[in-house]
Amino acid sequence: MPVNTRSARPNCCPISVLVPALILVLVPGVLAESHFIPVFILAGQSNAVGYGVSWQGLTNFRIEREVSLWYTQPHPLRPASSGRWVPLAGEQHRSVPGVGSEISIGRLSSSQLRSPVGIIKIAFNGTALGQSSKPDWNVHSDELYSLALSEIRRALKVAPGKAERKLAGLLWVQGESDAKDGDNQPTMAERYEENLMALIGGIRGEFKRLDMPVVIAVISVPAVDGLGRRFGYRNIIREAQRSIARSQSNTSTIDIDDLPKQTDGLHFNAQGQSEIGKRFFATWLNLARRWPQASTGDH
Repeated sequence: MPVNTRSARPNCCPISVLVPALILVLVPGVLAESHFIPVFILAGQSNAVGYGVSWQGLTNFRIEREVSLWYTQPHPLRPASSGRWVPLAGEQHRSVPGVGSEISIGRLSSSQLRSPVGIIKIAFNGTALGQSSKPDWNVHSDELYSLALSEIRRALKVAPGKAERKLAGLLWVQGESDAKDGDNQPTMAERYEENLMALIGGIRGEFKRLDMPVVIAVISVPAVDGLGRRFGYRNIIREAQRSIARSQSNTSTIDIDDLPKQTDGLHFNAQGQSEIGKRFFATWLNLARRWPQASTGDH
């Protein structure tokens, strides 16, 4: 549902403690006085990377000059990092394999929030949330989670001009690896809910955004993909993701089962990635409307 950006400011919370993104959603007129740039974190595995999607596959594409990207992707053992904010879809971004939902997220957020926007993209192919022999996202592994915290800190410290960047939301696209048949099952699948809650809580706590909006893309995988890989634990992961959204404040999910994929039946094509971004932003916007009614944990 579209949000009425001209609605009155809620009486429950003074403007001084409202987070920047919410200010832009509810009161666009104050944008000229704001020194904050809302920043989204896009994180996860290959469908967050945009595996298999090339620039040539994009339609109606244009460079988003009001959107800055800080990326670290696509292979966990050989991460390619921008190390600085670059224009979304600028030449440096074009050199990295994988174009994901950041394109439509950037386009929609910058136009509807009427503001410059930042996207921190930290995504690695084939990575699990459960602890494994490969680099994983588990908070206890001191691997990808720690790398993500480090990259987010670096990105937030670098602010061109006088604008300060503030986290506005976490967009999570991951779970296929934890759903796949393998030696660590069924443990990885059974612990997915607690593992993802720990990651979300860790990021919110680290950056003092205790009720920051979080949107989770519910995994969409077949029982067996085009390469013969089996995902016997997919329904456990899907239910875990939905359970988190039901139990945690300012957390929601998007369903992506109906979106077009590549021939492997696992990874989304350019059209699918674009639609994921649209659903991410629409769901985030709905959460952001409710954000002032909850404690953000900011000081």
